Amino acid sequence: MILTFTHSKRNLIADLTKPLDISISVHRDHSVSSFGIAGAIYKDYVAGDLIGNKALGGPCNLETITFTPHGNSTHTECLGHIADEAYFVNDCINDRFYLATL
Repeated sequence: MILTFTHSKRNLIADLTKPLDISISVHRDHSVSSFGIAGAIYKDYVAGDLIGNKALGGPCNLETITFTPHGNSTHTECLGHIADEAYFVNDCINDRFYLATL
């Protein structure tokens, strides 16, 4: 799908079928670390007799992953990082599209 739009008196075109992924995923074997934060921790889920690991006799593989989004992966910058009050990026965005230069 081709998006054609005008911004600041310029006609622009974007091919929405060819997005540019700039995210950084959380990985088991290596992880981004900001501020010396430890990497993500993966643990088999255990509750009573349920073990979330087929190799250990569980009915399925089920993991709990603990990570710090601001330090272990891509995250959205938000006023909430530095403000005394709680702000959430989804509460601050009024439009769906923003023009950005990468």
